[in-house]
Amino acid sequence: MKKEAKIQVLSQTNELNKWRIVVLLLFLTALGILYYSIHQKRGKDKLLFENEKKIEQEKRRFAEIELDIKKKELTAKVLQLAHKNEFLNNLKGEMEHLKNNVDDSVNKTSNRVSRMINRDIEGDTQWNQFSEEFSGIHQDFLSALTAKFGSFTKSEIRLISLLKMNMNSKEITSILGISDDGIRKARYRLRKKMHLEESELQRFLLGFS
Repeated sequence: MKKEAKIQVLSQTNELNKWRIVVLLLFLTALGILYYSIHQKRGKDKLLFENEKKIEQEKRRFAEIELDIKKKELTAKVLQLAHKNEFLNNLKGEMEHLKNNVDDSVNKTSNRVSRMINRDIEGDTQWNQFSEEFSGIHQDFLSALTAKFGSFTKSEIRLISLLKMNMNSKEITSILGISDDGIRKARYRLRKKMHLEESELQRFLLGFS
């Protein structure tokens, strides 16, 4: 009887050991599946992150390209304005010469044409369009400058905008339709308002944002 009981105990022990092994294998299998799932998820998350990063980089690249195109378009427009104003100023000079060498009726006509030319040069329509496009490209530039140095006149804002576009004095003279001496005085007033040295004005504006 003792021998049979011992055999029965051993049999039960073996059975339990088998179940332990089965449970252990199932546990290890489940653990392996869980590890694999986590590893796969991390891989997918990493791939998703990399894809999102690439998309953001492309968005920034296209935004930079678009901004560069807008800058070039605005520069082209303002140079066209410079050529037009240069032509009108030359025409006004011819009218001045003409009225000094003709009778009173032609003199009155030349004065009227000169006034029309001045109105076109100083007209606000093109400048309003320019201001909108400039503000779209250089967002908050003028408001930040005003917050730092106080308000500016309309003519000062035009000069500041052209300097920010890296225009030289000859181009600015043609665009604004004023003399070289007028540009020098306008630059001096701006430097004084911003407490800048003579050579620093345009470099400061180019770097200001």
